[in-house]
Amino acid sequence: MRHILLVALLALSSSVACVKAVPPTDTGDPLISTPTSPTRPTTPTTPTTPTTPTTLAYNQDLKAVFQSDCVTCHGPSRADGNYRMTTYAQVMTALRAGNASSTLVTVTAQNGRMYRYWSGSTATRQAKAAQVRSWVVTFNAQENR
Repeated sequence: MRHILLVALLALSSSVACVKAVPPTDTGDPLISTPTSPTRPTTPTTPTTPTTPTTLAYNQDLKAVFQSDCVTCHGPSRADGNYRMTTYAQVMTALRAGNASSTLVTVTAQNGRMYRYWSGSTATRQAKAAQVRSWVVTFNAQENR
């Protein structure tokens, strides 16, 4: 009995090994169809990276920075240098839109007398100073986007 079973298994394995694999043809049947290669996009994709806003504005970008770093000394209860920064109108008294020589730009720049009061690391302080300059000079100190 074992002998017959062994012969049958050998015969079956040799017949399976001899069968040539033929890919199915497209018969129109959705269950039996030829696999297709994956589609490729027609245009190359570029990875997306976080970007800075295309514009800077007081309410969306600078107000929070001024509130955290400037209003303690230039706010409603204290106006060092007779200057307050609690509102857009008050901030605007120290600058002229588009002018890199505006007081706000020069005092908050890296060598300015207010630069040391920016909070954060050196890189953060530099970024804040650059943001103020860009807001005033490049984006004309706009209030909103």
